[in-house]
Amino acid sequence: MNFDRLELLSLLSSIWRRRWYALAAAWFISLTGWAVVVILPDKFESEARVYIDTSSLLGPLLRGIAVANDVEQEVRFMQRTLLSRPNLQEVARATDLDLEVTTPIEMEELLRKLEKNADIKAQGGNLFTVSYTDKDPVLAKSIVQALLTIFVETNLGQTRQDMESARSFIETQLEVYERQLKDAEKRRAEFKIRNGDVLAGGNFASQVQSARKGSAKAQRRYEDAVSQRDQLQAQLANVPQFLKVQTPAQVVLGKREASALEERQELLQQNLDLLLTRYTENHPDVISTKRSIENLKKQVADKKDKASDPSDPNDKTEETSENTAEIPNTLYEQLQLRLSEVSTTISTLKRDMDEAADSAQELEKLRNKAPEVEAQLADLDRDYDVIKTKFGEFLARRESARISQAAEASTDSVQFRIIAPPQVPVVPAAPNRLLLLTVVLVIGLGAGGGIAFLLVQMDDTFSSNKRLSDVFGFPVLGAATLVAVPTEKLHQTIGNVGFTMAFSSLSAMYGALAIMAPQLSQLPQLLAKQSLPAELSWLSGLVGTIKSLSFLQGLF
Repeated sequence: MNFDRLELLSLLSSIWRRRWYALAAAWFISLTGWAVVVILPDKFESEARVYIDTSSLLGPLLRGIAVANDVEQEVRFMQRTLLSRPNLQEVARATDLDLEVTTPIEMEELLRKLEKNADIKAQGGNLFTVSYTDKDPVLAKSIVQALLTIFVETNLGQTRQDMESARSFIETQLEVYERQLKDAEKRRAEFKIRNGDVLAGGNFASQVQSARKGSAKAQRRYEDAVSQRDQLQAQLANVPQFLKVQTPAQVVLGKREASALEERQELLQQNLDLLLTRYTENHPDVISTKRSIENLKKQVADKKDKASDPSDPNDKTEETSENTAEIPNTLYEQLQLRLSEVSTTISTLKRDMDEAADSAQELEKLRNKAPEVEAQLADLDRDYDVIKTKFGEFLARRESARISQAAEASTDSVQFRIIAPPQVPVVPAAPNRLLLLTVVLVIGLGAGGGIAFLLVQMDDTFSSNKRLSDVFGFPVLGAATLVAVPTEKLHQTIGNVGFTMAFSSLSAMYGALAIMAPQLSQLPQLLAKQSLPAELSWLSGLVGTIKSLSFLQGLF
């Protein structure tokens, strides 16, 4: 509402006329509130400060060798889980609070109360404060001590348990990967055995090209040999086997005298013996040599039959009566020997040509098969490498876990140092009675002023000419002034003095309660025993009021 100066003065005047209502409301609210503040139960807070030392001399030495735990994260995790339900249940058992509950609902309320009143705060630099607030100072201290015990034991036990679990998991995985590695090695070895001809080939494209060239070269050599054989056969057909010559009487060799044919036969026999030391009976060279020996044997036999005289078996020589004689044609024999050699060469070249063709075909098949085999081998190698890598990693992790476990057993990675152990509190931490007394006084005065203002708004009288004119819409021609007589002035003066004294009494009572704020928690007991000091005897009048409001204690 927008008031001008006259309206504001009129409003204040109206409120002042109802000042006793405001003061009465302020007295009532203040007394009631102060009584409640007096009977509020004290709450004692016991706290302990803990320093968590996360530095370790082994840390720098084992860096890169052992598993490095994130100690800072572990500390934060412990801070968040300290007030977990299992830990609170352990606190209830340690302090025998669980003996006071009989139903699950009561246990749930107890755990909620413990969680609500307990607090753990980080103050920086790995310094933590564990506190608990309760009406019983001894119980508060016991609960803080129980929380500290759980805080330390949970960390030590959990760290070792986690290490054992991690090492057990690594051992299990090592066994699994070891079996997989052996199976992979076996599969790869069997695959290499089955496809050894393909895997040993290397670059099949160049090999196939080389084999094709070798096959073509062998075929050309074979064709050249066949052509040479045909030429020799044609020449041999035009060359006589024996030559006729005109000779005088000759001495014909007898059966005891070796001829030229027998000498050649002897040479061929020696050559045959040499061939048999190198080849088998079925070798083309051996067969050709044997055939030549047989031909020479027939020629020698024919010569001996013609040259021998059956009437004189003991005569070694004889004069021939003929003027012509047949002698072996040397050219024919050379051509025949050359033809035998070429035939042997043809057999060898035919075999080489067939082998080269077969080798080229086999390499062609292997070249077509090689990509698939190499792809399968690559898959096997990739699986083997992955398994081998994982196996090696787990081996290294197992060794790191072993070293970490040994280091954990020899020294703790986290050390707890209790800077300030929990104590039984003597001075209550709450409530802040001075603040509450002040708040109650402010509320009382504000409520009194509000009641006076509300009464003014509910009043139908008019406090000014302007308000009367605004309401009815007519101009006010004049107003009669009240002239107070001396008696009325005296009553007004007495009323003002009484109001001042009543307001001063309220202020004095607030001052006295503020001074006694630290001892107000004992005021109900002192009043009950009537053992107040002489200077505080004026407070005995509050006994009835406090007792009448004692039912409010249950609300807090």
